Amino acid sequence: MSSSVQWHLKTFHELTATEIYHILRLRSQVFVVEQQSIQQEIDGKDVNATHLIGILSPSSSSSSSSPPSSFEIIAYARLFAPGIIYDKEAAIGRIVVSPSCRGQGLGQALVREAMERCGGLYGFSVDIKIGG
Repeated sequence: MSSSVQWHLKTFHELTATEIYHILRLRSQVFVVEQQSIQQEIDGKDVNATHLIGILSPSSSSSSSSPPSSFEIIAYARLFAPGIIYDKEAAIGRIVVSPSCRGQGLGQALVREAMERCGGLYGFSVDIKIGG
């Protein structure tokens, strides 16, 4: 593949309107339409999360803190500090990979990146649960 994933980590208030739109579009595409989940997708928890977004970018791209002006979010997870979802554990939730990018190990890369970012944010000794 001539492209690679570029990871960005942002609080809710750091996300642009375009990024929020792309995140909600991907989550709705997978959780609401594909998986026919009956839970509320916009659940009020995004404001308290740190958002990990993966975008498809040329392999020669720089490690900028913001996605380029034209981009597609292909992987996403939201991270929570201990005490927000679970009492003592950090949480990783809404783990999603674009259907067009599946079968390439991106899900494993996303979870690995999310766990590393949780460790960096909340301490590597903190336990992590999936859910939230």
